[in-house]
Amino acid sequence: MATQKRSSSGKRTTTGKKTTAGGKRTAAPKKRPIRREVGGVVCLVLALCIAFSYFQQGGWLLDRPAALCRGLVGYGYYTVAPVLLLVSYILLFHRGRNVASCLVGTALLPVVFGAIMHIALCKEKYVNMDGILKLLWTSGNALESGGAVSASLAIMLVLLVKKVLAMILLVVMFVAFLMMAFRLTPAAVI
Repeated sequence: MATQKRSSSGKRTTTGKKTTAGGKRTAAPKKRPIRREVGGVVCLVLALCIAFSYFQQGGWLLDRPAALCRGLVGYGYYTVAPVLLLVSYILLFHRGRNVASCLVGTALLPVVFGAIMHIALCKEKYVNMDGILKLLWTSGNALESGGAVSASLAIMLVLLVKKVLAMILLVVMFVAFLMMAFRLTPAAVI
């Protein structure tokens, strides 16, 4: 409940302090921070830049983020713009909910998709580990592999469990991350 005071001119003014039932005063409510909304707008702008880079070349703002994404996730580059749009939607319309797991699931979708496509489409066998990250970066930039991160994941899984099981594990991971992104549970899917 707001308290009232009389000013020197005789008018009553209301202060922003509230009192509880016990008569104790509490502070006025603080403004809600806008960090998530700013992140959502930044992701929206990046999504538009990446989406335009699918069709056009030239321009620093189109080429640099696109080259970074291609170098990191290779084939997964084509999923980066939709994923950034989804991240932007999650951040802008979170309604105060905890969105950490949604963002993690969404952000890992291009990495796993790039690894799946690396196993399925990449013709080159990477057996020599000397300078492999540089080689994966350049081949990812040329969209001939999964890029540095996705191809590394794919190569490690293939070395550990062979090609077929690696593909199955990656598809299961992709579905799990998709479910995390949309806040779906297995019971809700069934």
